[in-house]
Amino acid sequence: MQNQIELQFTSERSFVRDGLSVVLQIEKQLFVASDETTSIESFITDDFKTYREVESFNISAFINLPAEDALEIDIEGITFENNYLWLTGSHSLKRKKIKFESEDIEKQINRLAKVEVDPNRYLIARIPFVKDEETGLFRLEKTAVVNNRKLTAEKIEGDDTSNMLMEELEDDKHIKNFLNIPGKDNGFDIEGLTISNNKLFLGLRGPVLRGWAIILTLEINDINEKEISFKKKNGKIYTKHFVFLHGMGIRELCVSNNDLLILAGPTMELDGNISVFKWVNGCKTKEASIAKPEKLFEVPFGIGKDKAEGMTIFKDDSQKEKILLVYDSPADNRKIGATSVLADLFEF
Repeated sequence: MQNQIELQFTSERSFVRDGLSVVLQIEKQLFVASDETTSIESFITDDFKTYREVESFNISAFINLPAEDALEIDIEGITFENNYLWLTGSHSLKRKKIKFESEDIEKQINRLAKVEVDPNRYLIARIPFVKDEETGLFRLEKTAVVNNRKLTAEKIEGDDTSNMLMEELEDDKHIKNFLNIPGKDNGFDIEGLTISNNKLFLGLRGPVLRGWAIILTLEINDINEKEISFKKKNGKIYTKHFVFLHGMGIRELCVSNNDLLILAGPTMELDGNISVFKWVNGCKTKEASIAKPEKLFEVPFGIGKDKAEGMTIFKDDSQKEKILLVYDSPADNRKIGATSVLADLFEF
């Protein structure tokens, strides 16, 4: 069964509704972001049906971005644990698009040969995420103290072309050959993020190898340390898991108890099947692994529109878990007026 909720953006931030890439529910709040901005939008509800935007947080106010806030982060995942909001950029290269309406054919063909790097995409960061005593709402803060723990906003070590994770992947036998390929060409592309017991799960849209998608896990050393560091296994800060999603790449991840829920879709630039899978006890996996998650349901999609990108576990007063999906390039019938958009709820 499926029903919907309404997200009401402010007029100043209404453009965000056309490119939603992530969503996260915490109590009566929802947090969403677009992959074409450097901000996270906060919403509140009274009835779990209609959400109104109350605040917009620019990530550059908390983290020193490699390119400041001039370029998109390509935010592809947000998650929350231990009073920290974690976020990731895509870490992907992008290829120029053909402008089909142009009469200069040779120029347009040459555009396909141009590959660009957006420095802000190489970002994995955590930001203190605490409840305001006056409003009762969760907010991002640069620093905070919770239960005598000092929390600080930090990003993993890196610069405008790489970071500690990318440097290790340069020697990875499965991934290294895809690092110089744009994401939408089946190149390296992070599009999923969740956390469970201090372990980050990064879902890759690409590469997909012989039908197998990849999840990287990174175990946080100590949440109380100022700098972000990860435990090493076999000399690496990450562990690889291969999941069979019938040839699809990973669009988003979230946790339900110890199960890992996976939103999967095409890795290339095309319209096609989008589905939600469940990897039973996937959060408990400690060593490198292979798995064939169970398909829960297929998600309706449009041609050039309604591309499911963001997923979160959603609970209303009944506390029954549902899956909430938000969409990039929403269809006209998903938009309400000039500032609102509908997101979908699925039972599972």
